[in-house]
Amino acid sequence: MRGTVKLAFHVAGRRVGRGAWARTGGSGFDLSILGGVNETYSAMSSDNAIYQWIHTVDYEDFDVKVIAASHERPMLVDLWAEWCSPCIVIAPVLERVIAGYGGSLHLAKVEVDAGHNMKLAGHYRVRGFPTILLFEEGEERGRFHGAHPAPFVRTFLSNHSRMLPQ
Repeated sequence: MRGTVKLAFHVAGRRVGRGAWARTGGSGFDLSILGGVNETYSAMSSDNAIYQWIHTVDYEDFDVKVIAASHERPMLVDLWAEWCSPCIVIAPVLERVIAGYGGSLHLAKVEVDAGHNMKLAGHYRVRGFPTILLFEEGEERGRFHGAHPAPFVRTFLSNHSRMLPQ
């Protein structure tokens, strides 16, 4: 089947953006986000679905789902907003990076405009979105801001993680 469709992005069952276009055909689809990022993706089977490693986290459960969990494995936290274009761009990049670690790294998605989540942004002195934080052993190990390609994210993890295999 070939054609063009308008997409909405969903991560862990929550809509994270809209306004992307995909052209189907061949073994996957070509994706264009905000007119600037073009990549080809293949459909993911349920056998290798990464969504078990991606969690929607709120202010109320942050201590359990991120801080406590970071004693078992590194937790990458994406502080994002639906209105934030770079947040939409980096979402699939983070998914690909998480998939590459095969479960040894998890991603916590925190939508700052939902509920009391802006308190987390204030607590961690976040000045812009997206802000990506790395937690290990209950502590922040590093952070970066903005949308970056997968090699940048992998280098960031290599430079800041003590728990991930090098």
